[in-house]
Amino acid sequence: PPAGVAEAARAAAGGSAGGSDVAGELASTLSLLPVSGAALLAAPLCYICDGPVGVYRLYRSMHARYWCKLHALSPLGGRSPALPMLLKTFETVLQELDPEVVAHVHALGTPVASLAAPWLHTAFSGRLAVEEVLLLWDRVLGLDSLLPLPLLAVAIMCFRRQVILTCQSHAELCASMSDISQLQTVPLLQAVLFQG
Repeated sequence: PPAGVAEAARAAAGGSAGGSDVAGELASTLSLLPVSGAALLAAPLCYICDGPVGVYRLYRSMHARYWCKLHALSPLGGRSPALPMLLKTFETVLQELDPEVVAHVHALGTPVASLAAPWLHTAFSGRLAVEEVLLLWDRVLGLDSLLPLPLLAVAIMCFRRQVILTCQSHAELCASMSDISQLQTVPLLQAVLFQG
């Protein structure tokens, strides 16, 4: 394992070099962690945890409960569905709220889900400011569901409606949606949830 992880395992084990439960636990789960975007999902936790052991434990818990579903292709729904159902939710809600945007994106030859998939895959980490990511994740934890993720993606599409409708090509559309780092999570979610 990398030196930082080994140090975290030793620190969690109270500094012993022996085979403690925590060190063994860290070492045994290392083979499960390499997933595309894993570092992005762990990075915001560094702002709220003391040290690598706390980050690892919180990341492990959140990965087991939520983030693993962002990398799963299981069609099962439930309170916190996997990626295909999150994308389906995104498409359905966007179609209901703004069919003109959906039609324009399709006219440019772009699947609507392809715009939201990178955001959902990393739970918006690396896309939004850290504070906004943590506010979004707070909603995920509070609702015990990943559904705030596609709802925020819909909100972003609705917020950028005028920009999207002026795009004339797939490349222009992708460029217009590439930087969402200045957006605020809570007002966007409220706009989608309480519109009408």
